[in-house]
Amino acid sequence: MRGFYFVVLVAALVAAVGCQRSACDKAYRDWFWEDAAGTKAHFDNYKQVLLVRVGEDHWVDGGKHRLSMHHYQGTVERAFKGDWKIAEPIAFVQGFDYSFSTNANRCVGEQLVLLTDEYTNSEIGIDTGDLLAYEGPFKQVLHCVFGEAER
Repeated sequence: MRGFYFVVLVAALVAAVGCQRSACDKAYRDWFWEDAAGTKAHFDNYKQVLLVRVGEDHWVDGGKHRLSMHHYQGTVERAFKGDWKIAEPIAFVQGFDYSFSTNANRCVGEQLVLLTDEYTNSEIGIDTGDLLAYEGPFKQVLHCVFGEAER
C-alpha cells in the first residue's frame, strides 16, 4: 500500500513540475525572448533587476526638438538580482526625444521593473527598454526566471 501512495505522490509532483514548465514556456513565447535561454540571457546583461514602487514622478519638458526627462523616485520592493535591498530609496530618470506633458505624479503607486547596472544614491539614467511595467505576462516571466519572492 505504501508503494501505491509513493507512486501517486511522484505522479503528482511530476504533473506539478510539468504544469509549471508549460506555463513558463507559454510566458516566454508571449513575451519578447521566446524561450528560457533567451530570457535569461537578456537579464544576464544587467547587474540589477529591481521591482520598484513609484512614490513620486515628474516631467521636465525640454521643448520642441529637445530631450524631455521623466524623473522617478521610489522604493525597492524586490531585488530579483543585484545589490539593492528591500525598502531602499531609488531615483532614476529616462529621456524622451519629444515634448511631453508636465503632469506630476501620474505614475505614483505603479510597480515598475528597472534593469540597470548601477547601485548608487544618485539618480540613475536609464535607456529605452530598461523600465518595464510589472503586469500581465511579464510578471509570469519574472517568476519563471527568478522564482517566488522571499517571504
